[in-house]
Amino acid sequence: MTYYTQEETLLSPNETKFRLEAWIMNPHEANKPDLFDEYKVEFEPVSYSDYAELEELVSKWCNEVEWRKSQYSEKEVRALVRNKRKFFISSQLFPPKTNVEDIYGLSCNTPAGSPQATITGHFRDLPRGEVVINIDYIDYNDPNNGIELTEFEKETAGMPVVDIDDDW
Repeated sequence: MTYYTQEETLLSPNETKFRLEAWIMNPHEANKPDLFDEYKVEFEPVSYSDYAELEELVSKWCNEVEWRKSQYSEKEVRALVRNKRKFFISSQLFPPKTNVEDIYGLSCNTPAGSPQATITGHFRDLPRGEVVINIDYIDYNDPNNGIELTEFEKETAGMPVVDIDDDW
């Protein structure tokens, strides 16, 4: 029979903080708990530098947990930061705070078809050794800055701009 001891967390939120630009893949499910009462946010970094920085931080904090754990520890360190679709995912027990109340009003005219946001979060290690991402704040980038579009602007959104005075 195997007995698991309750081990303490080795990472603190203040030392593992990060901030990056990302596309939120599931903005409508970000504030709804799943079947296990966890809040999951799928995201993908916008630029390659943000992607590389996040990958580097994942490996850094996995190595840090490996170095900090006791020699008698039963933790098996591994990163739980991606889902089946290879998006980064945060798994947490509380909903992330956002700068907008109504996510349905956001414009999704991005290449990924998802709203772009600035994510502030931190890494956390679980008692069994898994390293996960927690998102503290999602700052959605609204291209209209909260200003309601007129009926004409809504109808002509996405149409090419033609300069009438342009002579060949």
